[in-house]
Amino acid sequence: MSFVKGITHARPWLALVLGMAALSAVTHAPAHAEERRMFAIAIHGGAGTIERSRITPEQDLAFRSALNAAVEAGYAILEKGGSSLDAVSAAVRILEDDPQF
Repeated sequence: MSFVKGITHARPWLALVLGMAALSAVTHAPAHAEERRMFAIAIHGGAGTIERSRITPEQDLAFRSALNAAVEAGYAILEKGGSSLDAVSAAVRILEDDPQF
């Protein structure tokens, strides 16, 4: 399972992502205009396939909740101007601390 959050909408969406990435780009406007930051974060919950027929609805919800928590933690750091390294570290920490991952 993968989750992505960023650039134009503040909603995570399921995607096929083959790794963990945090993308942070700054677009510089003229000196008199405000700086505009655009960023996104994508996470992947691990290698392999989890067939829905082999997990309960409760397990599915637990997986999705943990992935969402990781995305939200990383996104919050980027949103506050933090570095992509700090955002990825926060997201990974959440997944590493969860026994499902």
